[in-house]
Amino acid sequence: MSKGNQIHEYALHVREELITAICRVLGAVTGRLASRQDTVPPPNPSIVILRRCCLGDVLSSTPMVDAIRRRYPLARIDYATSAYARPAIEGNPDLSGTIEPRVASLRRGRYDVAITLERSPAAGMLPWLAGIPIRVGPNNLSRGFAHNLRVACPPDRSEAGIALDCAAALGVSTDGARARFCPTDHDEAAAAKLLDDAGLASAQLVAMAPGGGVNPGMSLTGKRWPPNRFAALAERLFEDFGWRTILLGGPGDRPSGQAVAGAAPSSHDFTGGTSFGQMGALIRRCRLFVGNDSSPLHLAAAVGTPFAGIFGPSDPVRHRPFGRGEAVAARIPRSAYRNGFADVDCIEMVTLEEVLGACLRLAGAPGS
Repeated sequence: MSKGNQIHEYALHVREELITAICRVLGAVTGRLASRQDTVPPPNPSIVILRRCCLGDVLSSTPMVDAIRRRYPLARIDYATSAYARPAIEGNPDLSGTIEPRVASLRRGRYDVAITLERSPAAGMLPWLAGIPIRVGPNNLSRGFAHNLRVACPPDRSEAGIALDCAAALGVSTDGARARFCPTDHDEAAAAKLLDDAGLASAQLVAMAPGGGVNPGMSLTGKRWPPNRFAALAERLFEDFGWRTILLGGPGDRPSGQAVAGAAPSSHDFTGGTSFGQMGALIRRCRLFVGNDSSPLHLAAAVGTPFAGIFGPSDPVRHRPFGRGEAVAARIPRSAYRNGFADVDCIEMVTLEEVLGACLRLAGAPGS
């Protein structure tokens, strides 16, 4: 590591330690104040869930939304998120509506309960400043000081699991909770037409998403398994079982999709050519999904398609989707992960045979 990088790493470390120290002081003060407040929701509460970004993170919270709706079938349950992440919950029948994640919007809603699903102290302060009386959220490194129901963040617990723990802190049963994404009738019709036009309407399909890792304010393309391995996997599945691969992703993922399609003649590239809802409808028609740690992986879990998620620098324990599937991860020690990610270029450590094995087990293929 260069001297410049060492200085940058040291500055980040000092900044994190300073934020943690401040939050611990604030937590001690607000903890004493909060203990006097009633944290039992009324019989039919108005609830807001706060997660500003991003698509995969919002999808991973839908099991919690499902549990809360079953506990409070008549409640108003709104979701505060960014316009970028809103497609992840559009059409979700468990939600009453969406709002902007701002203090003014939260205050106008006159909510009884706010469930904040970010570890950021700035996010936790939004419901506090809005005057919402019951505030629930994770308390990692004392950064949940603004919550009056503070939920632990064990290192062996996924983000989806911690969200469920937030619901449990309110006395909500999380048994049987499930991830959910609901493509519209228009999405379903568009997906059917895309497959019909491509001559794939009656094919056995596998969805692959070779891109990902880029969100507003963050770019981590080190999450991407090499395109040539996706291509080799697609060809193996076609040669051995006759399964055709469809490639999916957003507009920014087109180069990855094109690279895979160019090396895998059995595949068909839809990358960048669908809406988020249409992508969900396409994945729902597939017997299997394979992809990097990105929003299409969480989308597969939310529509009920078995998934093989490929993890390199992102922590497979923390970021694993909630659903039926396997996390195929680089073999690096748990100690290498800090705050959910490892500063190691390790995605190529995941082998083709490891991912293929997960695919065969999930699909119940012969020899699995």
